[in-house]
Amino acid sequence: QIKEKASGATIDIRFQAYIVVPKTSEKTMKKTISNRRFGLMEDVKEVVRESDMRILSAPDLYLLKSKLVEKLQKELGDEVRDVVFAEFSIVST
Repeated sequence: QIKEKASGATIDIRFQAYIVVPKTSEKTMKKTISNRRFGLMEDVKEVVRESDMRILSAPDLYLLKSKLVEKLQKELGDEVRDVVFAEFSIVST
């Protein structure tokens, strides 16, 4: 959940994110992600909280993806190529 500054509304954002890596890195990356799962989840939450509604509501989510890829590359290395979202939803309360 994040609090939108302009309106003061609480926004609930839910999604599943998948990290895209080369096939040759898949096995090693699965172990690394598993070991760092909670830290990576916090990194993703941080990027989402720092994003404004323009970024979060864009149909292609391009800017959000690029921010996440940049953050995840810092944590996991250059093997991170992309982020794919599933079940992305935003609800304002």
